[in-house]
Amino acid sequence: NDELGDTIVKRVQADCNSSEQKICSDPPSFKWKDPILPGGREFLARGTHVDGAGQIYMHLYEERHKFTELRRTLNSHYQFSQPDCDVGSFSPGQEVVARWQESLDFPEEWYRARFLCYTPGKQHTGCWVYFVDWGNTSEMKTSNLRKELIATSIPIFAFKTILYDVLSFDHKDWTNDSLSFVHEKINYENKNVQGGRNIIRVRTMTKTGKLPLLVDIQLNTPYEEDVGLKKNVFISVSELLLERGDAVKASITEVNSKEQRKLRKKHDFGVRYDKKASQENKHNNQA
Repeated sequence: NDELGDTIVKRVQADCNSSEQKICSDPPSFKWKDPILPGGREFLARGTHVDGAGQIYMHLYEERHKFTELRRTLNSHYQFSQPDCDVGSFSPGQEVVARWQESLDFPEEWYRARFLCYTPGKQHTGCWVYFVDWGNTSEMKTSNLRKELIATSIPIFAFKTILYDVLSFDHKDWTNDSLSFVHEKINYENKNVQGGRNIIRVRTMTKTGKLPLLVDIQLNTPYEEDVGLKKNVFISVSELLLERGDAVKASITEVNSKEQRKLRKKHDFGVRYDKKASQENKHNNQA
C-alpha cells in the first residue's frame, strides 16, 4: 500500500508539521480498540507490512476468518457510499474508514484507518492516513474517507514485531532492497513456493509485553529431498538477511537500545495494545 523505507515517514512528518495543518484543540475521543497480543510464546501468523525500521506487522493466523469477515463487512457497508462530511473537517488522530486501491491488479477496498494530516498545498483535497489493520501509511484523496464508522468493537488486527537477533548492517534504517526482500517473504498475500498463502511461524524471545514484540520468524520452505519426496523446512528470516549481507548479528540489548527505539519511534502512529485482554489471553493459553 505504500513506499518502503524512510522516505514515506519523512514525507508524512514534513506534511504533518507544516504550517497549513489546523490545530485540533479537542482531539477526537473515539479510538479503534488496540490489538490483543498472542497468548502463547509460539504462534502462526500472517505478515502484512514492514516499515523502514524493520518492524514487521502481522495478524494471528487463527484470526484469519475474523479478518476476512471484517473486510467483507466494510466493503459491503461502504461500497456505494458518498462522502459524508466536508473534506476540511478531519482532525489529526481521527479514526476513519478509507477507500484504497493498491494497484490496478486489485479491486478497490475499504479499510479502517487513522487520519494523520492534510497534504500541504491541496486545499484539504489530499491527506495521509495510517491503515491500522495493516501497519502502513498512504497518501490519498480526502474524498475517499468516511467519518461514519462501523466495526468499532473489533480490536485492531495488526501488531508490531521486530527480529530479536539482527540489525541492519549499519545499525540504521534498512535499505529498500532489504525491506522489499522481507516484505516478499512475510506478506501473506504473496504466494509461497507451493502456490499457497505465506504463513510464518513466530516465537517471542522476551517475556515483556511491550511493542514491538522481539521475535524469531521462521518461513515454511518446502524442498524436494528426493524425486517426488517433499519435506517442509523452516528457515529463519534473520539467517536469510545475514546470508544476503543485509544484516549483522545483534544482542537483544542492542536491538532494544535507545538509538534503535528512536528509529522505531518515527513509525509510531499511536497504536498500543490492550494490556488487560492480552493478559487474559496469555492466562487462557497457559490454562
